[in-house]
Amino acid sequence: MAFAATGQTAAAARAQATPEESSRTILFFVYGLMAAGWVTGGLLGIVAIILAYIKRDDARGTWCESHFSWAINTFWISLGLAILGVLTILIGIGFILLFFVGIWSLYRIIKGLIRAVDRIAIR
Repeated sequence: MAFAATGQTAAAARAQATPEESSRTILFFVYGLMAAGWVTGGLLGIVAIILAYIKRDDARGTWCESHFSWAINTFWISLGLAILGVLTILIGIGFILLFFVGIWSLYRIIKGLIRAVDRIAIR
């Protein structure tokens, strides 16, 4: 084990992780929860956004900060458009709107993940 060779524990290694690396790990968790929100009717998406709000300040000044804002914006815009879609189902455009909101939010989650893997800020 690498830690045993250096005399370092796993907890000590985590404590030495840079704020950027810590934020990056949380980012993957946020994007994963957002994707899992599709299966849970959005409940895990709410958890993801609470986590993003909490960790965004820790990521200030890093490329990760833009990702937390991206996830937060994706959630709120998707929620607003989904509510509009539900309200307009009776006039026929609601289903179309809900379909496009789903595709758009999935696109933003995937784009965010790809940029996070490459350690690139997102706009």
